[in-house]
Amino acid sequence: MNNKITKRRIITFFTYDFLKVVAIAVIVCLVINIIFGVVSDKPSKGQILCILYSDDLIVGSDANKPLEKAKYNKDANKGYSYELVDIDAKQLFAGDTSSFSMLNTYAQIGEDDFLITSDNLARGYLEAFYAEDFDLYIENALKYLYDNNFYDESGNFNQQAVESYFDVTYKKDKRFKTSKQIEEGKIQEIKRIKTIYNNATLLKSVFKDNPQIFAENYFEFTIQNITFNGRYAIDVSKLSGGEFKVENAFKRAVVNTENNEVTYTSEGIYLMLGDNEDVNGHLHYENLSYLVGFLEAFSNLI
Repeated sequence: MNNKITKRRIITFFTYDFLKVVAIAVIVCLVINIIFGVVSDKPSKGQILCILYSDDLIVGSDANKPLEKAKYNKDANKGYSYELVDIDAKQLFAGDTSSFSMLNTYAQIGEDDFLITSDNLARGYLEAFYAEDFDLYIENALKYLYDNNFYDESGNFNQQAVESYFDVTYKKDKRFKTSKQIEEGKIQEIKRIKTIYNNATLLKSVFKDNPQIFAENYFEFTIQNITFNGRYAIDVSKLSGGEFKVENAFKRAVVNTENNEVTYTSEGIYLMLGDNEDVNGHLHYENLSYLVGFLEAFSNLI
């Protein structure tokens, strides 16, 4: 058999066979990536905190302060739990489509844990049933704790119920296979449940005592002659006295049509909560930590 390498054979290889080799290699790489993408463990929706900013906002560096607060609050049983593995904060730059169309896409798949927006998107978000009443959210968080016997309504903690819940809920979780991993997991789960209780009871008290922080123009909406009532938006301009100023985090441009003068303000900017319990499951209440961090960063209410 003649396997001698010749100039003609080299030319033939690079003219015809080399392209085939490259094409096959590309296809193999794509197939491998698809396989790894399918079989590898990905974070669930509830393990990713998704924050959206409307496209007309000027988002400053202090926008991240609530996230930092929640991180630092971990040891105080007010911050992120072990279940939060990623944070996805992004602004809705519309491009060739409308900003509400983009918002609708994210909301449909549950990637809108929080929306910080002006009136530009707030009304449409509310009337599309994407926003959750803050009071109802707090009540549901406490109901989750009471229904699973983690706490009674007097505030007594039931560690055994939490550990039993962990055994059932996380028995197939690959993070907890060895006895050491399971033991550590139960410690973290106890901390997570205590954090939900601490944050929910704290926010319930703050919301009760400070109704002025909610935007009155978003207390109700009517669809097909049915009126829905609730507190759906926190007016961020009503927050003051905190370590950081809201206007250094979120502001919008206002144009005076008479003299064409542009001013900047944090008024007319709202924090809204995405109604994503059906997507996030019990991890929906991880969002309490961001709410506490937000109020801590920009107000003296906590």
